[in-house]
Order: sequence, then structure tokens, then C-alpha cells
Amino acid sequence: MKVAVSWSGGKDSMLALDRLVREGRHTVAALVVNVSAESKRVTMHGVRRALIQQQAESLGIPLVEVWLPDKQMAMFEQQTLRTWQRLQREAGIEAIVHGDIFLEDVKNYRDRLLAQAGLPGLYPLWGEDSRELLREFLARGYRTVICAADDDNAGAVGKELTLTLLPALAPGTDPCGENGEFHTFCFDGPLFRRPVHFQRGRRHQASYSHDGRTQTFHFIDLLPVHTSGGSERE
Repeated sequence: MKVAVSWSGGKDSMLALDRLVREGRHTVAALVVNVSAESKRVTMHGVRRALIQQQAESLGIPLVEVWLPDKQMAMFEQQTLRTWQRLQREAGIEAIVHGDIFLEDVKNYRDRLLAQAGLPGLYPLWGEDSRELLREFLARGYRTVICAADDDNAGAVGKELTLTLLPALAPGTDPCGENGEFHTFCFDGPLFRRPVHFQRGRRHQASYSHDGRTQTFHFIDLLPVHTSGGSERE
């Protein structure tokens, strides 16, 4: 099938893409990323558009941006459906790929939205052990930095995610951050033609309210570094 990957720029969507490419059964025609209309950054991850654009360019896959106003779920669904339907018409997309691992409520929500578009969802990582998925990701040669984290894991923001970092995370933290404990930005690995260069900027935090509960998230501003060309991998 011809598919589009729901893209965050982080490790889970990257590993889902990697598996698709290695399997060779489907053609990846697009990466679909949600961008905040206010901040011009990837929603939840806080990564600048320029870095995601460089990432997609290095991967050699077209990037499709879904512009979303903050805190408006109805608009999120409307804009997402509109984008998927346009990709069906214009690019012949037959399925949407997600990097979810075990959150049933999230998968059910995605499946309900996909049903409205008449599209199936593909979940290459679903039901697998988070620690083993992280081991696979790292063993494949991918590198990723923690770009956002909750209060309990604020000290990990800006650090590269490795197996040796796991013991420093808060007790009970999922190794892939599947419960929303942290988010990542993948900057190098076997599918990249060249690494995505960045430098670490200032840290900041923001509070979000959901289901009557307020949660504080900590972010680091990853700043694009423009290099003189850079060599592509053979």
C-alpha cells in the first residue's frame, strides 16, 4: 500500500518508519506532522519547524504540515481529516501509520478518526515491550535527544536518550515515554542521508490542563545549525 506516517520527529515514529522501510511491503509517500499555529513548532514536542523540515529532507520523504490552533480538539480533528482526505485524493494514500505502543484509549481514538476518513491504521510497534523497542532503535544506530519532559523527568531534558540514561529517569517512567513522560527528536540514523545538526538553546516550561488536572512540561529549544552542505552517506 501507499502510506503516510503520522510524524512527530521522535523515536517512535522513526522506528515505525524504519520497520516499514525494512519490511518493504508499503511505499511511504509522506510524513504528516502537527504544527502549532501559535508557536510554529511541533505540537507537544516543541521542536522548531526548520528542524523537522531538515529531518524530512534528510530522510528523502515529503513533509505535510497540519496547522493547528492550540487547545482546540475539534479543529484538530477537522484539520487532520481534511489532510488525510487530501492525501487520499492527490497522493493515493491508502493507510496511515502510527507509532503507538500500548495505550488502548489513544489507539481507539485514532481508529475512530481513521474510520471517518475511510482509511485503515497501521501500528508497526503495537503491543511490544517498550524497553526492547528502545534497544532495537538504538541498536539500529538511531540517535535521539529528549526535547520535552514532565516535572519528574525535567533533569533529562536536553540529554541524548540511551540505555544508560534510563536509570536516571523517574521511577515508573516508561522507557519509550509512552505515557507522555517525555518526548524526543531523532537526529541521526541509517535512514538519514546526513545528520540533522542542532545546538541546545534555552530551557522553558509550560503548563497544560487536561481532565481537570494541570501538568507542567519542561522544554529545551533545539536550534538549527546550518552546515556547508554536509556529505551524504553512501
